Amino acid sequence: MGGRGPLRRRHPKPKLWHDAAVKLYVAPMDAVVVEVRADGWIRLEHEDWSRPSLQERRAIIYAAKDELESLKELLEVLDLP
Repeated sequence: MGGRGPLRRRHPKPKLWHDAAVKLYVAPMDAVVVEVRADGWIRLEHEDWSRPSLQERRAIIYAAKDELESLKELLEVLDLP
């Protein structure tokens, strides 16, 4: 029997969220985060996986917290009786 059989990843890439579900625009980086792994690596739109620098991590965290506040306000408005 030739070949190696089905390809399998040695270490699956656990994802906190997928690009189809959530995208986060990070203005200071002028970039869109489309995937994040549990080990802290990120994938920006149209780029490969990378480990963000400290400045990039801070910019992503700030953008996420800001977006979270905006979403909370949206829910308050839409959840009126």
